[in-house]
Amino acid sequence: MFDARDDAENVAAGLKHKVGIVEVEKDLPPLHWVLIPPQPPEAARAQFRELYLQGVESYIVSRGEYRNAISLGLFESLEAAQSVMAEKKQANLNVVLAKFPRNRLGYALVFEVESMAESEWVQAVEAETGYEFDFVESNACEGVARPEKNP
Repeated sequence: MFDARDDAENVAAGLKHKVGIVEVEKDLPPLHWVLIPPQPPEAARAQFRELYLQGVESYIVSRGEYRNAISLGLFESLEAAQSVMAEKKQANLNVVLAKFPRNRLGYALVFEVESMAESEWVQAVEAETGYEFDFVESNACEGVARPEKNP
């Protein structure tokens, strides 16, 4: 898996074999988002200015479900998010915790090989490029499952 399409293309260009490139989207665990709930735009801007003058790092969410909310941080750790929430509540701020979904986009090389030569071929490509590849095999469907075929 490559982080950038250019990296995948550069490796593919250096290979002697025909290679395809596919985008792969991988779900990652959501982040914990501490924020002041959405409010009318003018109220959000006024509160943001007040927080800014107090030295609080924050930003106004500009779109989506939490539009006009004020973000106070994204955290991988639930404990860290809860700690920030407790601190902000002590400062008399109305804060809530939300989930921030995320994913990762990567790029994979796709090789077409004959089934008997696959491990040899993958080893040759790994030796040629210096990369290690996960091997995923696709097999054709052999038929439809029916009660008499299943235990």
